[in-house]
Amino acid sequence: MLPATTRSFHDGPAMRFFRAIGAGHGTWTCRSGLEILDAHRSLEEAKAHLYEMAQTHAPATPFAHWLDGRVEQIGLIPGPAAG
Repeated sequence: MLPATTRSFHDGPAMRFFRAIGAGHGTWTCRSGLEILDAHRSLEEAKAHLYEMAQTHAPATPFAHWLDGRVEQIGLIPGPAAG
């Protein structure tokens, strides 16, 4: 364990990652970490949900994971400005 006086390199809020994962038959599952949030009938629906979640928990990055193994960052929601 680090001493209480030790500061981390990054003192700001931690980046959150939200994922839309292709589930077959054109459906997409939204996840945050290991937690399954919900399912959608299209990637567009899943993206809209991920953007909403990312804005609520900024800073955050949403990703799409296709069944063929492709992964695409589909946005970046910055956190509040430091100041």
